[in-house]
This record gives sequence, structure tokens and C-alpha cells, in this order.
Amino acid sequence: MTETATIRLLDSVRCPHCWVRFAPVDLRFIAESPALLGDPRLGEGEPLRFAPSRFDGSGAAIDPEGGKCRRTACPRCHSEFPRVGMELPSLPISIVGAPGAGKSAMLASMAWSARRDAPRLGASFSDSEPRFNRSLHLDEHALFGGGGTLPDKTETGGDRHYRISIVDGREETLPRPLVFTWHRRSEGRLVVLYDNAGEHYLPGADGHAVAATRHLAHCRTAILVLDPLQDRRFLDAIRSDSPQVESARRRTAAAARQDLVVAEFATRFRERRGIAANATMDTPIMVVLAKADLWAGDLLDDDLRREPFRPETAGRTELDDGRIEAISQESAELVRRFMPETAAVLERLSTRTFHVPHSALGASPDSIGDAVRPRWAALPMLQAIRLAEGSEA
Repeated sequence: MTETATIRLLDSVRCPHCWVRFAPVDLRFIAESPALLGDPRLGEGEPLRFAPSRFDGSGAAIDPEGGKCRRTACPRCHSEFPRVGMELPSLPISIVGAPGAGKSAMLASMAWSARRDAPRLGASFSDSEPRFNRSLHLDEHALFGGGGTLPDKTETGGDRHYRISIVDGREETLPRPLVFTWHRRSEGRLVVLYDNAGEHYLPGADGHAVAATRHLAHCRTAILVLDPLQDRRFLDAIRSDSPQVESARRRTAAAARQDLVVAEFATRFRERRGIAANATMDTPIMVVLAKADLWAGDLLDDDLRREPFRPETAGRTELDDGRIEAISQESAELVRRFMPETAAVLERLSTRTFHVPHSALGASPDSIGDAVRPRWAALPMLQAIRLAEGSEA
């Protein structure tokens, strides 16, 4: 006798591309028959999206040419909708950073490490449907596939990170989110990550860039990546004479002003949520201080070589909250000391800012080869999920 599990659908879901809310019964299906290539909202290269009227015994929709279809799409923008999103509540997270802050390397290292480390906490973090995360897989392969090379920076356009769709009669550029499932105990979430080019947060960015950051209206938390090596005051406090630090000292004059990027992010964050310009929110903000292998030894009491977990007891591992909190406070104090204008914007934006030092590589990109050893790489993701779940209460 074959056991079948009952699938419990949510009453309503939100499209992770255009953010419209709808009932699962309104989903479109994606045609599988080769003759049905071409969709009025996505163009000639995409299969037709259709409202099904016939299903087979397994629940697959039958397209107009008789093909069996299981992939689903949003009824508004026609972007593919992850089927698990009909069952698990969504937890959207925005990732923000100035150009050159190391956001792509941070994201690849964080996702790779979170998949590995979540089981230590009695949880799982996995690609819900791998095709949604193909761009991330390329970056992960660059870092961990044996070559130890830095991922390409996030582009401001192109179909790797964005999709063009006709929405409500007009052409819109929509982000391609990264989609994961998080399970711990009996709880599950669809974790949706939004990654934009740093240029999209520069003051004076054009309408396309502003439109591509609309996810800020819906995110449960934001991960803000700061690069201490882009700030002269931070650099002057680092004793290291490594080639990467010396190179950063030569390049700081040309680096984007991170305080202006943070201020622009804060402005859009409030505008997207329709709140007052001087309002302070309780939405958690994860502040990730990148490239920590180059500065933690000089500026923190902890060099981060030991991962932020307590020793296993009775077969269980937990995050070392006391140590994490102490290093978070120490890191926040560094930002106040060396980047006071950035700290002021963040403190006015949210009452719940949490600082995390992070090293995507564990060493200079010129010397790692195939020995990539990230430090505290999974923590921004694990902590962001904990904080965001708390904000749902």
C-alpha cells in the first residue's frame, strides 16, 4: 500500500517577482508542448502560460496540445512560481551593498555554508527548485569548484539577474530571486533572497534601478554588506601590510561612498513601506562587515577562526549566542568609531541592527587557490532567518 501525504495549501501567496498576492487556485501552468512556445507577457522565447481546465490522475495540468505540465507561474507577471511556495509561508530577504563591497562573494559563500551548517542546528537549508538559483550556482562553483576565483559582480541588467515582463500593460524589469527552503522542527519557510547590483543603490540611479529594488517593500529583513577596506579611516586602523590591504589603500579615493549608499537604501526602505522620512522601524537589519580575515585580528578580540557554534552536547549543536552577541556589539562599535555617518543612518532606520563580521574566502583572493576557508560565512543567513521569524510575531 502506497502512502500519500496530504498537501495543505496556503490561503494566499505572494509572487516573488512582482509581489502581487493571489490564491493558489489562480496560478497559471507552464505549457510543455513544443508547439506552445511564445507567451504574450514574456515573449516568443518562453512557453505559454495558461489557465488549466484538465488534469490527469496525478494532478498534472494538461496543456492545449496534450502535454502534462507541473511547473506553475504567477497569474500577473507570468514568471515561474516555485510550487513549494503554495505550501510554505514566504520569508523575503533583501541583500544590499555598495559596488565592490564583496556582495556576490558573500552571498555565494553564505549560501554554500548555510546548506552545510544548518543540519548542525537540526535544520535544513536547501535549494527548493535548483533552476531558480542557477546564477548563484555559477558563483558558488567559481569559489568552491576548485579554482578559488571570485564570482563576477552582479550586473545592472541582463537576463541572468532580471526578467522583462509585461505587467498591467507596461514593460517592467523584475528581479530573479534566489529561492530556498528552510525547515527546523515542524516549521518551514520559503526563503527568498533578492540581490541587486550595488549601482542600483547609488544616489541618482535611474528609474530602472529604482524599480528593481521594489522588494524592499516586502522584505522581512535586509542584509547590508559593508566593506571596511573601502573606508580610509577603517584602513588606517588595520596594521596588516598584505597586498590586498595595500591595494585597498591605493583605491579608496575611487571607491563608492558607502554612507551615501546606506542613506539611499534607508530612504527607499521607508518610501517603499510608506512610512515617514524620520521614522525608526523595528525591521531587523543585518550589517555584514566583509573581508574580516584582513582586519578581525587587528580590530576584534576574536579572530573568528573558530566558528560561532557551541561544542556539541548530547548530540546537539547550537549557535554560541553569547559569543555572537559580544562580537556583534564590538563590530557595531567599530562602525560607530570609523564610519559614524553610516552608523547614524542605521541607528535612525531600525531599532534592531545586528552586526556580523564575515569572510567569504578566508584569505586574499590572490593566494587562496583551491583552499577557500570562509569564516563565519553561514551566520548572516542563519541569524537573518532567526530575526525575520521573530519579526513575524
